Amino acid sequence: MRMHLTLIRRLGMALIAMAALAIPLLSVAPSASAAESNQVSAQRNYFGAISVASDGAYGYSYDYGTKKKALKKSFKSCKRYSNYPGTCKKIVWVRNGCAAVNVKYNRSGYVKRVKWGVAGSRVAAKRAARRNFGGKFLASVCTSR
Repeated sequence: MRMHLTLIRRLGMALIAMAALAIPLLSVAPSASAAESNQVSAQRNYFGAISVASDGAYGYSYDYGTKKKALKKSFKSCKRYSNYPGTCKKIVWVRNGCAAVNVKYNRSGYVKRVKWGVAGSRVAAKRAARRNFGGKFLASVCTSR
């Protein structure tokens, strides 16, 4: 009987050890949703941006590989088209979506306030920029996604 109990204990310990080894192996195997999320993260991101000057001139960019490059391009374009290139400001950037900018002008005709919106579509971005602000629509940009 004693030998029988020792054998059972050893078998039990062996089963526990095998189970302990099997659990990490099972958790390493990716599930279908994990595989899908890896595919999504591997997709390329597209960045866009809008910059605005005090005279209402603006520059925009879309489908750049980084936020920094998109902002730089929009800023450079704003400076090129503005009579006051030193007043250009980087207003908004977007990743895989759309952005829009509304402005309000002062009595002299210069931009006094800027409001922006970001969304999944151009219409929704314009709506977000207009919400609780009014102003005049100035520009929008959408990336290819």
